[in-house]
Amino acid sequence: MIVTALLALGAAVAATAQTLRWVRVLQREHYDARSMVRFIVRWQSPTLGRWGWTALLGHAVTLGLVIAHHGQAALASAVIVGALTPVGLSPRARTGAIVF
Repeated sequence: MIVTALLALGAAVAATAQTLRWVRVLQREHYDARSMVRFIVRWQSPTLGRWGWTALLGHAVTLGLVIAHHGQAALASAVIVGALTPVGLSPRARTGAIVF
Protein backbone atom coordinates (compact mmCIF):
# COMPACT_ATOMS: atom_id res chain seq x y z
CA MET A 1 0.00 0.00 0.00
CA ILE A 2 2.75 2.46 0.95
CA VAL A 3 4.84 1.46 -2.07
CA THR A 4 1.89 2.10 -4.39
CA ALA A 5 1.28 5.51 -2.81
CA LEU A 6 4.95 6.45 -3.20
CA LEU A 7 4.94 5.29 -6.81
CA ALA A 8 1.80 7.33 -7.49
CA LEU A 9 3.46 10.39 -5.96
CA GLY A 10 6.56 9.77 -8.06
CA ALA A 11 4.40 9.45 -11.16
CA ALA A 12 2.77 12.80 -10.42
CA VAL A 13 6.18 14.46 -10.00
CA ALA A 14 7.52 12.87 -13.21
CA ALA A 15 4.40 13.88 -15.14
CA THR A 16 4.78 17.45 -13.89
CA ALA A 17 8.44 17.50 -14.99
CA GLN A 18 7.49 16.16 -18.43
CA THR A 19 4.71 18.72 -18.78
CA LEU A 20 7.03 21.60 -17.91
CA ARG A 21 9.63 20.37 -20.40
CA TRP A 22 7.22 20.09 -23.30
CA VAL A 23 5.31 23.30 -22.49
CA ARG A 24 8.67 25.10 -22.70
CA VAL A 25 9.29 23.55 -26.11
CA LEU A 26 5.81 24.55 -27.26
CA GLN A 27 6.28 28.09 -25.98
CA ARG A 28 9.58 28.44 -27.83
CA GLU A 29 7.99 27.13 -30.99
CA HIS A 30 4.96 29.46 -30.75
CA TYR A 31 2.61 26.62 -29.80
CA ASP A 32 2.93 24.86 -33.15
CA ALA A 33 2.17 21.20 -32.41
CA ARG A 34 4.12 20.03 -35.47
CA SER A 35 7.28 21.55 -34.00
CA MET A 36 6.74 19.70 -30.75
CA VAL A 37 6.40 16.38 -32.60
CA ARG A 38 9.69 17.10 -34.39
CA PHE A 39 11.36 17.86 -31.03
CA ILE A 40 9.99 14.68 -29.44
CA VAL A 41 11.25 12.56 -32.33
CA ARG A 42 14.62 14.30 -32.23
CA TRP A 43 15.09 14.06 -28.45
CA GLN A 44 13.99 10.42 -28.26
CA SER A 45 15.86 9.31 -31.37
CA PRO A 46 18.66 6.72 -31.34
CA THR A 47 20.59 9.07 -33.63
CA LEU A 48 21.39 11.11 -30.50
CA GLY A 49 23.71 8.31 -29.51
CA ARG A 50 23.53 6.80 -26.07
CA TRP A 51 20.95 9.28 -24.73
CA GLY A 52 18.41 8.48 -27.44
CA TRP A 53 19.01 4.77 -26.97
CA THR A 54 18.59 5.21 -23.22
CA ALA A 55 15.17 6.80 -23.71
CA LEU A 56 14.05 4.11 -26.16
CA LEU A 57 15.30 1.35 -23.85
CA GLY A 58 13.43 2.92 -20.92
CA HIS A 59 10.22 3.07 -22.91
CA ALA A 60 10.67 -0.52 -24.09
CA VAL A 61 11.26 -1.78 -20.54
CA THR A 62 8.16 0.06 -19.31
CA LEU A 63 6.05 -1.34 -22.14
CA GLY A 64 7.38 -4.87 -21.51
CA LEU A 65 6.48 -4.62 -17.83
CA VAL A 66 2.98 -3.41 -18.70
CA ILE A 67 2.50 -6.29 -21.13
CA ALA A 68 3.77 -8.75 -18.49
CA HIS A 69 1.26 -7.32 -15.98
CA HIS A 70 3.89 -6.16 -13.48
CA GLY A 71 2.01 -3.06 -12.37
CA GLN A 72 4.28 -1.64 -9.67
CA ALA A 73 7.46 -2.34 -11.62
CA ALA A 74 5.93 -0.75 -14.74
CA LEU A 75 4.94 2.33 -12.74
CA ALA A 76 8.42 2.57 -11.22
CA SER A 77 9.98 2.30 -14.67
CA ALA A 78 7.61 4.95 -16.04
CA VAL A 79 8.50 7.28 -13.16
CA ILE A 80 12.22 6.90 -13.85
CA VAL A 81 11.85 7.39 -17.60
CA GLY A 82 9.50 10.34 -17.11
CA ALA A 83 11.77 12.06 -14.63
CA LEU A 84 14.99 11.61 -16.61
CA THR A 85 14.06 11.88 -20.28
CA PRO A 86 14.64 13.60 -22.55
CA VAL A 87 18.19 13.92 -21.30
CA GLY A 88 19.46 17.47 -21.53
CA LEU A 89 16.05 19.14 -21.48
CA SER A 90 15.56 20.47 -17.97
CA PRO A 91 12.13 21.14 -16.42
CA ARG A 92 13.41 24.55 -15.28
CA ALA A 93 13.39 27.44 -17.69
CA ARG A 94 16.78 29.06 -18.20
CA THR A 95 16.00 31.92 -20.55
CA GLY A 96 12.61 33.07 -19.29
CA ALA A 97 9.58 32.10 -17.28
CA ILE A 98 6.93 29.78 -18.69
CA VAL A 99 3.87 31.81 -19.62
CA PHE A 100 0.55 29.99 -19.76
